[in-house]
Amino acid sequence: MHPIPRLAPLLFLWFTLLPFNVAAQPCTSPTFGGHTYDVVQIGDQCWYAENSRYLPQVNNNHSTNSPRYYVQGYTGTNLSDAMAHANYSTYGVMYNFAAVQTAVCPTGWNVPSADDWNELSTFLGDNAGQQLKADGNVWGGSAGPGLSGTDGFYALPHGRNLDGGGASGVGILGWFASSTVDSGNNQRSMQVRLKNDDVNILVNSQFKKNGVALRCVTAASAASVPGCIDNSACNYDAAANSDDGSCTYATTWYADADGDGLGDASDSQSSCTQPAGYVADNSDNCDDLAALNYALTPAEPCAYACDELDAPLTYTGIALSSAATGPAVADGAVNLTFSGGYGSMTVHFTSGTPHTIGTHSFTLAASLTAIPQGHWSTYVVDEAGCDGRCDGCGSSARVTLDVVVPHDRCD
Repeated sequence: MHPIPRLAPLLFLWFTLLPFNVAAQPCTSPTFGGHTYDVVQIGDQCWYAENSRYLPQVNNNHSTNSPRYYVQGYTGTNLSDAMAHANYSTYGVMYNFAAVQTAVCPTGWNVPSADDWNELSTFLGDNAGQQLKADGNVWGGSAGPGLSGTDGFYALPHGRNLDGGGASGVGILGWFASSTVDSGNNQRSMQVRLKNDDVNILVNSQFKKNGVALRCVTAASAASVPGCIDNSACNYDAAANSDDGSCTYATTWYADADGDGLGDASDSQSSCTQPAGYVADNSDNCDDLAALNYALTPAEPCAYACDELDAPLTYTGIALSSAATGPAVADGAVNLTFSGGYGSMTVHFTSGTPHTIGTHSFTLAASLTAIPQGHWSTYVVDEAGCDGRCDGCGSSARVTLDVVVPHDRCD
């Protein structure tokens, strides 16, 4: 027979009873007494999903006022033997009320109060006790396979430990501790019972000296889920509730139109990742490829043909005359080497007054035998249209020529 028709009714019933309002976010498993506990979040609470195993000592007698610890089925007092007993790993430890008043839960976790248990029952609603139980076969089969333990609490029928009787109700009952004293009887505390044939949670008054299981609890908000909790951060983690210092934020990026690795402070955008054509630096004063000085570092503000510049030049190979009359300068050449390592250009001088460089002219003082080092006025070679580009000298001239261009001399 095909297996699907046989499983379909069971699956339908299982999903019908499943408490879909159980929160999906995981609680953080604490380690205490050398054991790391499975945990489950139910509503706004995080619970141990197994019985506490914390065992500082083991006892074979009972007390109302002194802490007592028991392992079901073990009647001695040797701690190692008690922890080696099969029921220690299966059912954990049974505690009297005085024991659960000691530090039996991890930091941030607590022995649940009667109110905590009632909150759990209210959240789960109908059949709350049945939802807390482990698989029905563990509880004698009365719950039916697959219809219990749907919230991950995984309660087992560990019974309880009674004065004069030892382990009692194993396989049928599951008794749990609370931190709440019976207000009408100081010898009793509120304890919680699950029963194999009862679908509810019972919270009622029992003797403090009884040994019962412990499930520590904490508020879900207190269960640390580390991560970035700032929703304005680039790496915000919606599941986190504890800031681990990992938040990263958007960076301001600056346009790098000329590709020199320096950005334009006037053209920026904020982004978690680096946009194409943008850099983190903002020291480029000229980021326009059409400008005469875009490649100089640090650059003056962008300057174009017919704009005035003031920048240093050095030179070599001067061939000038000191004559005060007649042709002031013989035909010759000056090899200009531009500062900052941006290349050089040979400029040819011709005789006559004023002397010319290409189609542009300027006047040299007749007394000069050399072009003074420092600032010097000249023109862009072959710049005929004041359009910021060299007409026929190539981009290298435009890139490297750093000049002062008087407005009234622009052609």
